[in-house]
Amino acid sequence: MRIFVIDSAGQDTAATIRAAGRLAHGLNAEITLLAAVEVPLPLPLDEPPVSIPFLEDRLREVVLRCDVAGQVDLRLCRDRFTAIRRALPCGAMVVLGGRGGWFGATRKLGRVLVRDGHRVFFAGGIGNL
Repeated sequence: MRIFVIDSAGQDTAATIRAAGRLAHGLNAEITLLAAVEVPLPLPLDEPPVSIPFLEDRLREVVLRCDVAGQVDLRLCRDRFTAIRRALPCGAMVVLGGRGGWFGATRKLGRVLVRDGHRVFFAGGIGNL
């Protein structure tokens, strides 16, 4: 079993990973930090404005600091929602986090993933969708 944590590109990612770690405890589940990095259109898709090794190292460090076993899946894309949807296997267990609960982009992503058939949990204590 694998639990996917969607990178929120902020400090909330660590809290979300720790919440996923608690969820994974006893389930024998592995955690994957899924990060979809949008590359601006003038640039080639494989040349983001920030170096790929730097991005990967930053994400690995976040996982290590959370003291959970996990891996990083970095996707370069033009559209973050599309990349996340394509990266997730059918019926994936997904943990989302972010400031403000289910408002804005986090809420929209959560609803889309539920419609896609995924099990979505919010790390902010609101529960699942």
